[in-house]
Amino acid sequence: MGRFSEALKKLEEERRDQKGIRSESHVQRRKRFKHYLVSLIILVVMIAAAVYGYGLRKGLDLAKTETIPPTPQAIENVEAVTRAQPEAEPAPKPEDALLLSAVEQMVKLNYEEGASTPPASAPSEPLQNFYTIQLANFQDAEAARFVAKDLRAQGYATFVVRSGKYSAVCVEKFANKEEARLRLMELRNSSGGTQHQDAFVRYIKPKTSNE
Repeated sequence: MGRFSEALKKLEEERRDQKGIRSESHVQRRKRFKHYLVSLIILVVMIAAAVYGYGLRKGLDLAKTETIPPTPQAIENVEAVTRAQPEAEPAPKPEDALLLSAVEQMVKLNYEEGASTPPASAPSEPLQNFYTIQLANFQDAEAARFVAKDLRAQGYATFVVRSGKYSAVCVEKFANKEEARLRLMELRNSSGGTQHQDAFVRYIKPKTSNE
């Protein structure tokens, strides 16, 4: 009885070992199948990419070699443009080029001589004495010119009179002293007596070249 039990145990163990071997071989077969399947898919993708690349390159080569025949309208446009273009002028002969250069040189010399000759100056009017209204006096000539320009922008006929190291800002010119005095009163009254209080009538005698 004991030997029979041991024999049954051995058979059971052998059966289990065979089942384990079969299960392991099944798992290995499944792994190999998956590996083959993945390899096949990769191979198919590579073949498809190669075929696509070859076809694309072939198409580009055909597109470069094939030419589209021009349409009748395009031919007419080209002919119209060709007819519209003026014919090129013939190149001047050497003797004509020398003559043209000589003429241009003469014209240039005449122009330079005319430009270098100063124009005849118009006769200057004789200097006349006059009266004016002096509004301010500056040691800085630039300041005097600035004030005169500002007053001129306001509508006054101003000018600057240099006397030694001073520059006086004056307004308007008058033939006699009475006109200048009346104008000075108008300027003071127009400002309400707040401006031009230091202004006065001044007699201007322009200097001659001999003085």
